[in-house]
Amino acid sequence: MSLEVETPVQTQGARTLARGLQLLEWVAASPDGARVSDLAVQTGLDRGTVSRLLGTLRDAGYIRQRPTDRRYSLSSKLTRLSQGYLAQIDLRAVAQAALIALRDEVNETIHLAIVEGNRTVFTDQLEPERSVRATSAIGQVLPLHVTAMGRAILAAMPLAERKPMQDHLVTEYLYDSFIRDKARLDEEIALAETRGWATVDRGDDVTRIPAGLQRLMKTDLTEPDLWAYRSSAPEPDDFDAFWQQALDEPAPLNPTFTAVASPLRTVDLFDVTFQGAHGDQIHGWLYLPKADVRGTSAVVQYVGYGGGRGHPLESLAWSAAGYAHLVMDTRGQGSGHRRGVTPDPHGSGPAVPGYMTRGLHDPSEYYYRRVFVDAVRAVDVLASRTEVDPARIAVVGGSQGGAIALAVAALRNDVAACAAFVPFLSDFRRASIITDEGPYKELGRYLATHRDAEDEVFATLSYFDGVNLAKRNHTPTFVSAALMDPICPPSTVFGGYHNLAGSKQLKLWNYNAHEGGGPMDDALAMQFFEAALGA
Repeated sequence: MSLEVETPVQTQGARTLARGLQLLEWVAASPDGARVSDLAVQTGLDRGTVSRLLGTLRDAGYIRQRPTDRRYSLSSKLTRLSQGYLAQIDLRAVAQAALIALRDEVNETIHLAIVEGNRTVFTDQLEPERSVRATSAIGQVLPLHVTAMGRAILAAMPLAERKPMQDHLVTEYLYDSFIRDKARLDEEIALAETRGWATVDRGDDVTRIPAGLQRLMKTDLTEPDLWAYRSSAPEPDDFDAFWQQALDEPAPLNPTFTAVASPLRTVDLFDVTFQGAHGDQIHGWLYLPKADVRGTSAVVQYVGYGGGRGHPLESLAWSAAGYAHLVMDTRGQGSGHRRGVTPDPHGSGPAVPGYMTRGLHDPSEYYYRRVFVDAVRAVDVLASRTEVDPARIAVVGGSQGGAIALAVAALRNDVAACAAFVPFLSDFRRASIITDEGPYKELGRYLATHRDAEDEVFATLSYFDGVNLAKRNHTPTFVSAALMDPICPPSTVFGGYHNLAGSKQLKLWNYNAHEGGGPMDDALAMQFFEAALGA
């Protein structure tokens, strides 16, 4: 039996290998990344030796050095080399059921990817059952900002982790076809975080490639930041003169109340008409509780985007609570969720589908000028009823209706109380940037075509911005907002709320989107009105 004698070279090589493996284990045990100085202390090696060994491991692809803080962490090469390890802990196997379910739900190609440094590594791909299939992405390694998957991953990161990553991407890839400037990339990632999915322009036949990200209590701002936020929306110098002129238009009110037969036993129902902006005829429903349950307080309700006055049985809560209740039909709407009968006979210049961009070229012709004047005059209609005390009329609405209610409370000095649930039409410029949901999306679509009209558009909108109207609102006001609302992001609601000039109260629904508090908003508004108006 012969003994093998280790040569000095073999001994030195084994020692170096052992030291390298020891460093690898220490790096693996450092979830926040390892610094050279820390590794030198932990291993007992001098910093020069540690640096050389780390350099060798890095060059071989076993570890990576983060550009943001120069710390070392493991790379995915270890996983790719260890087939036995993959067999025991296979990310693809763990994710398979979820990937299949998502593919079957959307009938699109689904990718699975991991992050390595500032790059996306595609590890799996599932195809739908159709003839046109995407080119396989498995094995591709691309910078995070180049793919929608990577942008979705960035958007899902905590801000403290994301920001240095984005800064490094800008430094390394500025002026490539995907990063034109840092601000633009920051805006696109923030938009992806708010709406829950990311896109990237590829310049090929399919130019918008979406990728979803999990929404876990995502908001545009955290609750403490919402309370600290103040809008920078500009206000035109002639704001008050503009609205005074609009409200002074000579036009008789000419209200009519036509009794309508209905199965309602505790309420008398009337089909209402009156003359609104430009003398146009506006419709509504009036609910008058029977005399034995009716007080002298009254409520005017305004309706959400796309809706009209609806069916008479859709709006019974306020009359059931004893209030005379007028529901105003919104001109030109009423085919989205609640039907309406009031046309808007005024034309518009070029506009995208919807109402947000009608007449944007001129404040005096903007759609919401007519709607706000209609809404102000609706209060006069209700005040004309002998059953109603004109000093005890409140206004209420949700979303668009909430915005209209807030506008009426600002433009009149005799409204007794106001309630606005997740209100729309506030902080326009911010809203157009941070959400990709309609109706604010209509502004983005318009400006994507009318590229040179941005200043003109936001100059017009400044007359209708809830942030500016709120400064004139001395009415006791209840407002609700929802932390997960992508349609009326909470910061846009807070931007107006902070400017309210009278007594105010806000309810924030932490786990809700645009539905806000639903019937609980109504209940809170009723309590608020009872305190402001009396029973």
